[in-house]
Amino acid sequence: MSDPSTPSSPAFGLTPLATATLLLASVLTTAGSMQASVIFAPSAPGVQRSALETPTNTEIFPTTGNISNSTGTFSIGNYTVTGDADIGGGGGVFDSRNVLSVSPGGAVSITLSGGPANYLGFYWGGGDANNYVDLYNETNTLVGTFSTADLIASLGSGIAAYRQPSYFNEPFAYVNMTLSDPNATFSRIVFRQTGIGGFEIQNVTVGTFTFEPGTVTPAIPAPGALALLGVAGLVGTRRRR
Repeated sequence: MSDPSTPSSPAFGLTPLATATLLLASVLTTAGSMQASVIFAPSAPGVQRSALETPTNTEIFPTTGNISNSTGTFSIGNYTVTGDADIGGGGGVFDSRNVLSVSPGGAVSITLSGGPANYLGFYWGGGDANNYVDLYNETNTLVGTFSTADLIASLGSGIAAYRQPSYFNEPFAYVNMTLSDPNATFSRIVFRQTGIGGFEIQNVTVGTFTFEPGTVTPAIPAPGALALLGVAGLVGTRRRR
């Protein structure tokens, strides 16, 4: 078995339980000439942590409290908060670790301290279609944008397996993503919430891996396009109320 910190293909470390259907999708960014696709896939229902997790590449938000309109340091990098956000305790339908919650209109930016990455994973709780993730490269150029609304759409009826009846029947999933360009990396991540609701996040893992021939790396979409890919193979946070 290969070292899980440097996987050889973008399987996102999905577990052997994930042997049914993998829903893989690419989302167009709005970064002008730097247009790229974000490839994403949910881990099997019930999975809360990345298979690529190590003690040094995962943010578990160890300290609770309000972090609205503040700056500071997480284990994976320096953060800047615009608007309202807080860190609270986990448990229940969430992992036992703490939860980062981003309020409507808020954004949490994390500049990675361990160097550029091409993999991002996070546990997404509460299924809010107004959650967004922006990826910026070393020159602070937006290279990819992911909306959880696209994940919800790509799952279709399969989203039922991710819903939590004890939490307003909302979906929970560990989301794995990378950029379609195998040479592209990102150095800054922005988790932001638009509209009503909130963005609840746990277990943020970043890392790198090498693409191999045959890996699904869709062509960069034309402006305004949205590519959705269905691939056979594998299976897999929002404001508390």
